[in-house]
Amino acid sequence: MRFLKVTSLLCVGIIATSLSLGQVALAQTPQPASEFISAQTGFTVVEPFYAYFVAGGGEARYGAPITNQYYDQNLGLMVQYFEKVRMEFHPGNPPEFQVLLGLLGEEMNKRQLPIPVSQIPAPNDPNCRYYRETGHTVCHKFLEYYDQNGGLNMFGYPITEFVVEGNRIVQYFQRARMEWHPERPIGQRVQLADLGEIYFTLTGGNPLLRTPSPNSASAGTPITLLRVRANLADQVVPKNTQHSLKVTVHDQLFRPVEGAGVKLEVYYPTGVKTFNLPLTDATGATRFSFNAGSATAGTVVRIRVIVIYGSLTGITRTDYLVWHH
Repeated sequence: MRFLKVTSLLCVGIIATSLSLGQVALAQTPQPASEFISAQTGFTVVEPFYAYFVAGGGEARYGAPITNQYYDQNLGLMVQYFEKVRMEFHPGNPPEFQVLLGLLGEEMNKRQLPIPVSQIPAPNDPNCRYYRETGHTVCHKFLEYYDQNGGLNMFGYPITEFVVEGNRIVQYFQRARMEWHPERPIGQRVQLADLGEIYFTLTGGNPLLRTPSPNSASAGTPITLLRVRANLADQVVPKNTQHSLKVTVHDQLFRPVEGAGVKLEVYYPTGVKTFNLPLTDATGATRFSFNAGSATAGTVVRIRVIVIYGSLTGITRTDYLVWHH
């Protein structure tokens, strides 16, 4: 009996050890990469854009990334520019519509007046399709390309008929510009313009965003956490003087997060004022100066710092004491 008990205990121990080793091995199995680093430009695509980028065809469809993702303060959204498109993250949308392509054609003011009723093609015309939403048609090879390469989700509605620009036949859509290249081989004669590149340049995009920062958190392991620090130049400040603040943002591995949007809420006795700070730089830092306010001496003014990067939000708080000159 004693032999049986010992044997049973040994078997249980061996099984437990095997299960434990199996769990360790499983835990150490590397996970599939959730990033793409462009060999052409050196920029990195990570979530929330990575899955959309890969599913849609990657660089072949969208072109190479020409920035890392960053918070666009004018749009109030996390964005990333590619040669042909701008991807936007809309966290309030249903999951399948959280990543959308920017309406660059519309934003470049290319929309034309709708075509006359007399020019609307018949509903059963196989060569042309009319879109009442914008009052324009897509025809022939442009229509074929439209249907075979993503349709409405990729291009949006047509906002012009075909026109000639720079000796080239083109047509604008809400999200893209198609071009006709007769000099190319059959099957490659419809090309998409580098509208992301064109728009970023025309609108005076920050040139610093066009330089990859391989040491920042935009490259390597995906970001899962924002570590936010706010440092005031002084904790005791004379009223009605300029006060400076430095905010630094790091990820879960303490790598600097570049391109994060930072919002400052200053709780003066007279009410809250909100300030949008410059995007964080390659060191994960941004700086800002603001008025300390006219509160009476001895008043504590509280500050809340909100950082947005992709779908992540980080918050920290600090305060300062208003004192006599």
